[in-house]
Amino acid sequence: MITKKYRSSFLIAVPFLAASMVCWGAGGEIEAFAGGSTFDQGGGSHGTFGLTGGMKVTSAWSVFGEFSWEQLASESDSSSGVNVNASVNLANLGGGVAYNFGPLSKKVFPYALVAGGVGHFYGSGSASGNGTSVSISMPLANAGYLGAGGGTRIYLGKRWGIKPEIRVDRYVNSAFAGNTVTYTAGLFWEFGE
Repeated sequence: MITKKYRSSFLIAVPFLAASMVCWGAGGEIEAFAGGSTFDQGGGSHGTFGLTGGMKVTSAWSVFGEFSWEQLASESDSSSGVNVNASVNLANLGGGVAYNFGPLSKKVFPYALVAGGVGHFYGSGSASGNGTSVSISMPLANAGYLGAGGGTRIYLGKRWGIKPEIRVDRYVNSAFAGNTVTYTAGLFWEFGE
């Protein structure tokens, strides 16, 4: 069962994964990744994980969709029989275009990318004690993001391998603007032609 805590992330991920399946027939790539993000303006560093799905347009160009999630802050406290938990999270949904430079060797292929989408910042919390419990989940802000970066596909098999990547994203909405540097490593698998 999907808990309230993860419901909004799930609702964002389902359309992304459905769109990725369309790419299956055209030939492309799926990837699961994990890593970290460092926010400017005192935002700290946080773990991140997600999924991408892409489709080749030409031998050099590809398009992709992406979903990622990270917990930006978490706090727990217990006092006088009352337990309180709170967290602030970020779910990103977007896409972009990648340019594949060609092989550095038989198994190493560097690329550059530009990406954009929306980051959904949301908070959740719960309190329990004295036989009563309360949970809340609320949106905090949505922010558009644009980013650029690059990485390398390192083939470990004919159609799969690892993909280290680094990029800089800029989040902007009417109340704030901020930058992140995201560094990830993923496991990819190619399919189709």
